[in-house]
Amino acid sequence: MGQRMQACATCHGKDGRATNIGYFPRIAGKPAGYLYNQLINFRDGRRQNAAMAYLLDHMSDQYLMEIATHFASLDLPYPPAQTTPAPVLALRTVTYCTENEETPNGVMWVSGGGRT
Repeated sequence: MGQRMQACATCHGKDGRATNIGYFPRIAGKPAGYLYNQLINFRDGRRQNAAMAYLLDHMSDQYLMEIATHFASLDLPYPPAQTTPAPVLALRTVTYCTENEETPNGVMWVSGGGRT
């Protein structure tokens, strides 16, 4: 079955793990019933995606269930989370001041909790 699912790998990645190109969800390990319903909905036009509709157009319900069962059976680990440092501009220093005190950037804290 894995050989027959090569068309799926183009968008959904090797073994249905997803890719970082565009939005194509991970399908490996999802419940078979969920995957089956999505395949039916693409085939029958309730979900819109031209590539999916084209690929599924002439497939039987039984074959769609086999596809769903295949991807549901793949219990693959998720890759480790990618961490990236926050951009320097996103890091800001918060200055606290008391009422009626001017901050270093010239903003005045006034009564009532607002800034001027």
